[in-house]
Amino acid sequence: QIIEDMEHLTDEAKIWQKTAGVHVAQLKYKDNIIIREDVSRHVAVDKVIGAAAKEGYDFSQCYVSYSGRMPADMLIKVIRVGIPIIISNAAPASSGIDVARAGNITMIGFVRDNRFTVFTAPERVNFEE
Repeated sequence: QIIEDMEHLTDEAKIWQKTAGVHVAQLKYKDNIIIREDVSRHVAVDKVIGAAAKEGYDFSQCYVSYSGRMPADMLIKVIRVGIPIIISNAAPASSGIDVARAGNITMIGFVRDNRFTVFTAPERVNFEE
């Protein structure tokens, strides 16, 4: 599912496909997916969080996947709204790993070529499917 969701993210990133000059974020809640693009990875994530809040989504049942590094400030943003999982095709910063550990959030990075790395809280990932 993690790999499929990252593929969906890039498949739906229309501006990114044309320019490679933006970031894309998606928030998944049950069978619903919200996708937004922006030149800033932070703003792309803000946009999906805002759209989900407007829809009344339960953030504890959501996860975010996006393009871009995972520094501490991104993890703080996601933890503050109560999203338990963050996924990226990029690398985490060491400060991001520290914040993810402290906030008990599952951080998954390097999602590409049918593989990924779980950096923190692996108990939320079902490796059997």
